[in-house]
Amino acid sequence: MTHTAENKELVKMLTDARRSERLQLLELLESKLERLAADKTTRDQVISALKYWINVRRSTEAHTTRRGQ
Repeated sequence: MTHTAENKELVKMLTDARRSERLQLLELLESKLERLAADKTTRDQVISALKYWINVRRSTEAHTTRRGQ
């Protein structure tokens, strides 16, 4: 396999991995929204809960990334 073919395959693999991660995140978000709706959460509570959820995800990702370095 040439370097160009290897690079194309690597780019495809990375793109597929990112797509998979995005889909997984959307599924988590959908689940979170369904739980909030089931609890009859107000609009402001939903926004607050989602902001908190996002911050937790970001800090977990940042912590995981730092450990891997």
